[in-house]
Amino acid sequence: FFAGKYDRESPPPGTEPNPNIVRCFGSDENHARLNAVKKLAAEKGCTPNQLALAWLTNQDFPVFPIAGPNSVAQVRDSCTAGDIALTPDECRSLFEAGMQRA
Repeated sequence: FFAGKYDRESPPPGTEPNPNIVRCFGSDENHARLNAVKKLAAEKGCTPNQLALAWLTNQDFPVFPIAGPNSVAQVRDSCTAGDIALTPDECRSLFEAGMQRA
């Protein structure tokens, strides 16, 4: 989702989104989350995928993200997510993003 394949506005060329994933996860709330992640990622100079992984690892409880890369570039992208620092306010704003409609 955060790699861009399911982006409503600009999906990557040559990709065909899985209709079951779109049906289950393509809600307005999830796209609001995606837009918030894309905005903060641009401000921090990282990819949405890196920011999503960084958010997961910044939780107060144990989280063990499972990445599903399809290329070496995606593996490299995911591996550097641990270098991204998020403030408590940034974590909170990302959590709250999906609670409001896009």
